[in-house]
This record gives sequence, structure tokens and C-alpha cells, in this order.
Amino acid sequence: MQDDRIVYEDDNCKITYYLWSEGGNIGFQFFNKTDKNIYVKLEESFFILNGIAHNYYKNRVFTNLDSSISYNEEKDVCIPPNTSKNISEYNINESLFRDCDLFKFPTKKQITTKSFTKEQSPLVFSNRIAYSVGKNDNLIKFENEFYVTEISNYPENEFIEWKYEKYCGQESMYMKEFFKNVSADKFYIKYSRGQFDDWKH
Repeated sequence: MQDDRIVYEDDNCKITYYLWSEGGNIGFQFFNKTDKNIYVKLEESFFILNGIAHNYYKNRVFTNLDSSISYNEEKDVCIPPNTSKNISEYNINESLFRDCDLFKFPTKKQITTKSFTKEQSPLVFSNRIAYSVGKNDNLIKFENEFYVTEISNYPENEFIEWKYEKYCGQESMYMKEFFKNVSADKFYIKYSRGQFDDWKH
């Protein structure tokens, strides 16, 4: 952890993660520390979830509807010296995890936490990233791996608070929704009770 971010660094680059979002954001910011262009090779970079690899390069064609211009997805992302680019494609997980130790719709007194080792974790995920410094075939590869260590279910009012926003001494007219306990190494999944949902766990 560094400045409220998860950071990986080598001699050429600095990779920054901020997982906090609905479903978990496994995208990353790639900063080029060198004085040459760095090329992130999307064709050889993957998001891996529980052993299943997902391609960062999908050979897509994008169309700009405002100007009717189509362009192909790039295999290489060029990052100039001393600049960064955000690379994002996947969420970590959007499905509810159910367990007999977790109440599905807990009261404040029923909030519990289920803990996991890496071997027990329901979610082990990573980015395998390949890049070159300059235009050459000498690829540098690394893997940033994560796993879920804890899961807790909360009622909404224990997870979200309403506050007035403040900026330069001025306070907003209306209250705004804020998440409690935000952190770069956490993410959340929203779910609600269905009409006939009477499951305890």
C-alpha cells in the first residue's frame, strides 16, 4: 500500500491499483519511469480469475457514432516517457457469495465476517502483464496476484452514510451518499431482497 493505492514497481514502471468499486476494479494505471516509450502488449496480457484467463486484447472494432469513424483495437498500448495510461477491462466479481456463516440480510447485531486463507479463498485473481521498453522483442512479464481474505455482509445503513459535502469552507445544500470504510484493497457487491426472498443465509 502506498498513498491509499496498491502499488507494484520495477526499474521501468509503476503499476497502481484501486480496487474499490461495485464488482471490484482490477484495472490499473501504468506509469512509464524511463526515457523511452513503453509498449504494453495486450495480446500477451491477461486477467486471471480462479485459474481462468481472460484476454485484454479482443480484436474489436470501435465506431465513433458522432463522426462515423471506425478504428481497430490496438494490440500495443504506447506509454510515452514519464506519463501514465489507465488500462481497464474487467470487474473482479459481481455475484453474491453465500455461506452458512453469513446472514444474507443481517441486522446490525448479525454482521459477521468470513475469513479465508489463499487456498480457501473463493476468489483468487491476478493480472499478467507483458511490456517492452522501446520497439523490440525483449518482453518483460510479471504477475500481480490477489485473493479475497474476508467477506462481510452489511445492511445498507451500516455501509453507507449521508453527509453534507464541504469544499473551500462551503457546505452543499443537500446531503450526499458516502461509503464507509473505503479502501484500495476492498470492493463491494450490491444486492437486494426480492419479493419472495426469505433465505436466511
